[in-house]
Amino acid sequence: MTEKITLSAFAFILLAALLAYGSVFSSWATYEGRSLTKNLPWHGAALTIDRAEGRWVDARDDERKALRAAWYPALRLRASGGEGSLLVRFSDARGKFAGDAVNLQFSEGRFTTRDAVNAACEGNEATVTCEAGFSSGDDFRRHVLQESEPYWTATVWERLADGSLRPLGRVTVNP
Repeated sequence: MTEKITLSAFAFILLAALLAYGSVFSSWATYEGRSLTKNLPWHGAALTIDRAEGRWVDARDDERKALRAAWYPALRLRASGGEGSLLVRFSDARGKFAGDAVNLQFSEGRFTTRDAVNAACEGNEATVTCEAGFSSGDDFRRHVLQESEPYWTATVWERLADGSLRPLGRVTVNP
């Protein structure tokens, strides 16, 4: 009788532990901003984005960005379609906009934005960066390891002919 009760209690505890473990990891995928990316491709009125990848960049190789941050976010996009314009904004872990908005012009199958401070364009691919970020490597590592804190995100909008913005998607800036 004691064995049956002990074995049943052990099985119950094991099942409860597995459910708790699974709920923690499943919440990472749905928690606002933590590993949350809208499925690609993103279809707009004039443009389609078929690649969007967020990442962190070490500022050691960029003196201008190193004045403000040790690590800064970057978003790499690949687009196709007709003539249009995109607006890109980064948001920090609290969901507040960080850095300046970046406008990208697209025409004849390529990004035509030139000499933008926070955008580098080559053909149909563009890399957008943000001058805000983490002031030290320790702050960046804490952000990466803090499970309850959402990741930074980059949001992309398409500017329509009437000047309004249509959201296309959001990408997690993964460490």
